[in-house]
Amino acid sequence: MKVLNVVSTLDRKTGGGFVERTTQMCHALIKMGHSCSILTTEFNLTETRKKELSPVNLIVMPFISKRYIIPRLSFKKVAEAKKAIQDADLIHLIGLWPPINCFVFFYALRFRIPYVVCPAGTLKIYGRSR
Repeated sequence: MKVLNVVSTLDRKTGGGFVERTTQMCHALIKMGHSCSILTTEFNLTETRKKELSPVNLIVMPFISKRYIIPRLSFKKVAEAKKAIQDADLIHLIGLWPPINCFVFFYALRFRIPYVVCPAGTLKIYGRSR
C-alpha cells in the first residue's frame, strides 16, 4: 500500500506531537512493507531532519507565510505533489486547518483517492475527549 501523509511542517518544536506521530507512523508502515511519503513544506526543515526521516519519501514545497505556513504553488512543485497524490492508495491529512491540506483534499477528490483526516488536537474538547 502507498500512503501519502500530508503535514504542514516536520519541525518538532513548532509542530509538536503531530510531527512525532507522523514520523513514527511512517517508519512503522515502512517496516511493515508499505510505501510511505510525506508531503510537507520546507518550514524549519533542516538537512539533519531530512536524514532522520530516511527512508521516508519527502515531497517538500516552499512556503510564503510563516504564520499560517501557506505553501507556494510553483508549477514544478504542484506537478510533483499531484503525482504523489495520484500514486497514493490512501492519503492521510494531518490537522484540519493547514492550507496544504486544502490543496491536497481538492486533488484527492478530483482523482478519487481515499483519504482520512486526523484532527491532531484541532477540534474543541468535549466531554470524555479530554
